[in-house]
Amino acid sequence: MKRRLGSLSLVIVVGAIVASELGVPAAHQRSTIVAGIVVSASAQPRPIRRAVVTASGLQLSSQRSVVTDDEGRFEFRALRPDAYSIVAERAGFITSAYGSKRPGRLGIAVTVGVQSEIRDLRIQLWEGAVLAGVVTDETGAPMRQVPVKAVQ
Repeated sequence: MKRRLGSLSLVIVVGAIVASELGVPAAHQRSTIVAGIVVSASAQPRPIRRAVVTASGLQLSSQRSVVTDDEGRFEFRALRPDAYSIVAERAGFITSAYGSKRPGRLGIAVTVGVQSEIRDLRIQLWEGAVLAGVVTDETGAPMRQVPVKAVQ
């Protein structure tokens, strides 16, 4: 029993040291939560599982990433106070930031203070697409270096 308690104490001490090295005061290590859901940007939004969500501090050079669960949910704990860009990405979808209204647009920064609890972030991902083909001349022969432009 003594050995188990010693190991548990060591884990707690190491965890506190790591958190303090990351700049999180001991009193706030477990109190900051930023959470939300990643969904498809379709008429009937559906959760996107296994998307990688990254929080990048706008004033810090650090970033943290988590993976969404089967319901598309993600959660960051113990983030330092800062303004963060929260971005989601998944194969087959266009990378998108929290607050972005259209693909490829900037999002909205999420401000995290001491003991913040933000639990309602919603990030939309638009499905990606690929156009492929061959440009041919009037005889059906492939043409080289012809500019092609997709128009809606």
